[in-house]
Amino acid sequence: MAQMIQIKPIGYLLILLAVVGAWMLGQRQGKALMVRGLYLSPDSASSAAAPDGAIAVRGQLAQTQHALSLANKENEALRAVTRDLQIALAEGQSLYDKDSAELNLYRRIGASEEAPRSLGIDSVVLSDSDPRELTFRLIQWRGRHSVHGEIDVSLGEIDSSDAQTRGQSSLQQKLTPLTTVDFRFRFFQELTIPIDQELQSVPDFLEIRVQPDGWRHEPVIERLEWSELLQNS
Repeated sequence: MAQMIQIKPIGYLLILLAVVGAWMLGQRQGKALMVRGLYLSPDSASSAAAPDGAIAVRGQLAQTQHALSLANKENEALRAVTRDLQIALAEGQSLYDKDSAELNLYRRIGASEEAPRSLGIDSVVLSDSDPRELTFRLIQWRGRHSVHGEIDVSLGEIDSSDAQTRGQSSLQQKLTPLTTVDFRFRFFQELTIPIDQELQSVPDFLEIRVQPDGWRHEPVIERLEWSELLQNS
């Protein structure tokens, strides 16, 4: 017959206290885990989501920088187009002014129907550049055929040292040849020659001799005061 184990009343009390203590400890740990899940889980989720947010911000920043780069390139392209348009407009205006001047010149030549057929020096301009340049325009009034020939350009000096005693008609004039150029045109022609030689003294006048070939036109000689050319340059 089996022998029964006898437990003293104090043993029952200790077992009961152990069971109650275990139950209370389990309840406390469960509540702690619940509180941790309620209050600590959002922080943990934020910490876990932080790397994804940083990646998104970096992506947006890269897109913004790319958009700014494209905008800068577009602005630079627009500025380049604007500069090209301004240059084209300036060139077009210059071309228009030149064409208008030539058209007015043609009208002026064609309007002189009563004038005899002849050659003429329409304008003479001395530049203030270094070296100086002399630009003059030849015109054939009522010209039906091309005209050609040579032009002699000279610098002149007047010796007026004894003008008072010998009279105005005795003034000595000295011509220094500057250059000889050929011309050929029908209505008009502009010629530019450099004055690159070093002047020993300031000339008193400029002489232009137009010697056409053939019999249609007479030679043309024109003298211009050097001081007036300088003043108008």
